[in-house]
Formats: sequence, C-alpha cells, structure tokens
Amino acid sequence: MERIIFFVFLCIAVKGAIGNHIFIQKQANWTEAQAYCRRCHTDLSYFNRQSDIDKLRKDAGGNIDVAWIGLHRDPNNNTAWMWSGGGHITYQNWADGQPNNINGKENNAVIRPSGKWNDAKSGRRLHFYC
Repeated sequence: MERIIFFVFLCIAVKGAIGNHIFIQKQANWTEAQAYCRRCHTDLSYFNRQSDIDKLRKDAGGNIDVAWIGLHRDPNNNTAWMWSGGGHITYQNWADGQPNNINGKENNAVIRPSGKWNDAKSGRRLHFYC
C-alpha cells in the first residue's frame, strides 16, 4: 500500500500542467519517458496540427524546454515516423534539416523552444511532455 501511495505522489509531484499537455520536470531517456507517461497519464504528447503546438507554447508562456514528445521512427520503415500511441504522423513540424538521423541512431524526437521538432538519440536524458 505504501508503494502505491508513493507512486501516486511521485506522479503528481513532478508534473506541471500546460493545457492538455503535462510538462514532466524530471529527466529520462525516451523509453523511460514513454513508460512514465503511460503509467501516470496516457502517453507521450502528440500533435496533429500547428494549432496544437501553438497552444502548448502559449500555455507555457512562450517558453518551452527541449523535451521528448511521442514521436519515433517506424521500426519497419526507417523513413516513416509514428506516434507513441500508434499511427503514422499526418502533420509534420520538423526544424530545417531534420530529421537527419546522425550516425543512424536518432530514432526519437524532441520539441524545441521554437515548437519545431528534431530527431534525437533515445538515450539522452531530457524533460518530456505527456
């Protein structure tokens, strides 16, 4: 019982709500971030249109951190990208020159302060959005 109470407290203590997205202040690699979001919320954040990103930036006061989002390469097609919750992306907001898959190891994506996306190595420890 104590573990459950601690877990619920931990899920509540490390987040900051931004509209429909939750900014998680702890840092994790992409896989850990995905597991945390699925345990405590629904999944890593996804965006279907520019207005979703604009809302996130507005709700955050225009100041968002580089953070994991729920975007990853399709394991069956290295040129396609999927959302963590399933389904290929239909809207793209890549920064110039992205995704570039440096050394063939950038299989996940981050959102930058500009709202643009970059591919990144999944082992980086970053904040994330659920």
